[in-house]
Parts: sequence; structure tokens; C-alpha cells
Amino acid sequence: MSEQKKIDGSMESVTLGKVPQKDRKSWVTIMLIQAGIMVSVPCLMVGSTMATCLDLPNAIIAVAAGFAIAVFFMTLIGMQSSDLGRPMCVAASSAFGKMGVRIFLMTLFSCALVCWFGYQSVVCGQAFSNLMGQFFGIDIDVNVSIIVWGIIMMLTAVWGINALGWLNNVAIPALLIVIVVAAVICFNTYDVSVLASYGPPAETQISLLAGVAMAFGGQSCGMVVTGDITRFQKTRKDTILSTVIGVFPVSLLMIVLGYMLAVMTGDSDISNILCTLGLPVLGMLVLILATWTTNTTNSYSAGIDMVMLFGTSEKSRSVMTLIAGAVGTILALTGIMNTFMDFLNICGAAFGPVAGVIVADYWIVRKGNPDNWFYKAGFDWVGIVSWLAGVLFTVLVLTDYSVFLGIVLSFALYIALRKVVPEKRNVVEEEPEAAEEAQVA
Repeated sequence: MSEQKKIDGSMESVTLGKVPQKDRKSWVTIMLIQAGIMVSVPCLMVGSTMATCLDLPNAIIAVAAGFAIAVFFMTLIGMQSSDLGRPMCVAASSAFGKMGVRIFLMTLFSCALVCWFGYQSVVCGQAFSNLMGQFFGIDIDVNVSIIVWGIIMMLTAVWGINALGWLNNVAIPALLIVIVVAAVICFNTYDVSVLASYGPPAETQISLLAGVAMAFGGQSCGMVVTGDITRFQKTRKDTILSTVIGVFPVSLLMIVLGYMLAVMTGDSDISNILCTLGLPVLGMLVLILATWTTNTTNSYSAGIDMVMLFGTSEKSRSVMTLIAGAVGTILALTGIMNTFMDFLNICGAAFGPVAGVIVADYWIVRKGNPDNWFYKAGFDWVGIVSWLAGVLFTVLVLTDYSVFLGIVLSFALYIALRKVVPEKRNVVEEEPEAAEEAQVA
């Protein structure tokens, strides 16, 4: 029995307890993790998608502004977690309550991660079909590839998530090298002047502010959960350095590269772009590898969130992971890639107000003092109502900048309601550390 617990524990990568000071990391270590997250297929997808609706100067401005706003909130939320040494799902309890986080936020994260699994399953399936067709002359339907790789990735999430740690160390540098090589080939092969004269089709063009909102939406989920990583930082200064340096320049580089590759090759499909540039084998293998490692994490994290959401036992994590992967694969087969732009906007609308509430709670109401924070039980309807108001405003007020007004509304409403609605100090009876110790015992 003790050996079984040890095995189960080795598969579990998320802990709710406070990170001891002796286990904290240097800012360089966390910065490299943050940068590694940005060197990814999703960033390339955001860039290639923006190529369908903005010219290059406006795309660069939109990405820089959107990610600057996201990094600002990431830094504040990240410093809260480094102060408390706790992940977002615990740190946010003072604003939403433990049950509020479990029911509302875990629903959001589960849905977002399942959709990301679907999008990246399409990328992986297309890359595999292109590889088999161009190199081996074997015609495999993309839908078949999506199903096969969807199954592989969800099974990997169940049985080997921790074993893929070394694979990420290989996949991330390899993807960066391949993309840089592809960019060099692209600039040597195609007329660079096409970038300056390029304009997206009139029917798909969007405004600059809408582009800023799209770029922000691409990072909005990661913005809220950044505390899961920065809780390992020693100081606020370390958190600022690791977040700003690790996220902003790398994300800007990857998205702009994705944009330029799409414009110069005339194709927004990343796998087709690499084939067009003469990298059918190496490019496809790296793309499959990078998508495999990232998507395994999506399915794994979604499974954990669904366990928290439905309040099931830890033994059900494997089943929940399979369900998350299966739903994501089905979405991939139903043409989810056609809704990628809408998905980014929905993420901004849903996750932006969450950030507004969390920042208002810790930095304004609790004055950024960890001594004023406590692990709150039950539901805190002040936080929940403030968040919902921001989401509804963003969805109903159809402007290019409504996502940012929604954040401001949630931020201001939370502060106002907290002044007139008495706060109950309903502390969680059993802290995460105590619960973990009891489980191990």
C-alpha cells in the first residue's frame, strides 16, 4: 500500500501546500521555465492567425501591447503567489472562497485546457499526415491521425506525465532551432518586401484594438495560473525579473515569427509552412514532439481540474484525464480549428475579469500584505459577482476594447462591494499541508 501511494504521488505534479523557503528557486531557473512555455506551437498559431486579419506593423503593436498588459497582471498575480508560496487555486480563495474557486474557476480551466487539447491535436494530426505523405508516400487521412495521436497523448498523460520532463528539455530547444532555421530559409527564398506590402483580406480584417484583445486572450489563461510557477520564487523582485524577461521578449519573437512565416509562404498552417520551406521530416518530427509534450500537459492538467471540480477521489484522476482527452479529440474532429480566433477572444472575456478580482483583492483590499490573506472556505459572492459582471459586460458590450473594460469593471466593483459587504473570516479548517500529511500517513 505504501509503495502504491508512492507511485500515485510521483504522478501528481500539483500540490496545494505552501512551498518552503528551502525549496524556492532562483529567478533565472523560473525565467527559463517561463520562456520555455512561450517557445510553443500555440504562440506560432496565434501569429499565423493574426496574419489573416492584421498587417505586420499593426500585428507587432497588437502583440506587444496585448502581452504587455498580460505580463503586468502576471507579475502582480505571480508576486502574490511568491508571497504566499501557494498556487493560484489556493491564493485566489481569499477573493472567491475555496468552493468558488472549485466550482467556477476550475470549470473555466477545464474547458480552456480541453479546447487547447483539441486545437493542438489538429496541429499534431496535420503534421503527422504531412510527414507520412511527403516523406513515405503514405496517404493518411488527417482525421485518422488526429484520433491516433489524441489517444497517444491522453494515454501518455495518464501513465507517463513525469517521464516526459526530459522530453520537454529536448522538444523546446529543437522547436526554437527549427523555427529560426525556417525563418532564415524563408527570408532567403521569398521576397521580403511582401511583408511591407502585405494586407489581409478585407473580409477578415480587424481593428488594432481587436488585435490587442486577441493577443491578450492568447495569454489570459496562463496569466491567471502563473502563480503555480512563481510560488517557487524567493522574492517579489525575482518574480518580476523571471516573468518580464521570461515571457515578453520570447512571446513577441515567436508570434512575430509565426506571422512572418504565414505571410511569406501564403499558408497559415504551421505544418504546411515547414513542408513548404523544405523541412518535411525534421520540421514535422519536432512539431509532433513539441505538440505531444504540451498537449499531454493540457490533458493531465484538465484531468486534475475536473477532479477538483467534481470533488471525486484522487483515484479518478486517470479517468478524468481520459475524458478530457477524449472530449478534446472529438472537438478536433468537428472543426474546432475554424474557431481559434473566437476562442482567444472568449478566453480574454472569461479570464481577464478573474485577474481583475484577484489583483483587487490582494493588492488593494489586503494592501499586498500576506498577513492579511487567509485560506477562505465556502463561496465568496463578492468575488464571484464581480467576476461575472466583468464577463457579462465584455460579452454584451460589443466593442474592440470591451475585454479591458471588463477587467476594470470587475476590479472596481470588487473593491466597492468589499467595502459595503462584511467579509466573513471563514478559514478553511484543514490547511493543504495538514491534508497532505494526513493522506501520506
